[in-house]
Amino acid sequence: MNNIRTYANDLIEFFHQRYKLQNKPSIVFAQDQKNSLKPLGKTAYYNPNDKSITLFVHGRHPKDILRSFAHELVHHTQNLRGDL
Repeated sequence: MNNIRTYANDLIEFFHQRYKLQNKPSIVFAQDQKNSLKPLGKTAYYNPNDKSITLFVHGRHPKDILRSFAHELVHHTQNLRGDL
């Protein structure tokens, strides 16, 4: 899990520098075994109210988690620009 946190922080830093983000989102790593058993279970979501990203990590490859994280960072960027 520590590797995921390191990579996630690196990705936030990249977005922060690239898109000049004013606020960095908080990250929640959710261990939800029931969700992981569903073929169409949640992978991640962005909450614009508290500017947080929740990543479902149970049973997932780190590369897949980071892909979901990058997607949610786009939503965070859109929110900060006022596009949401």
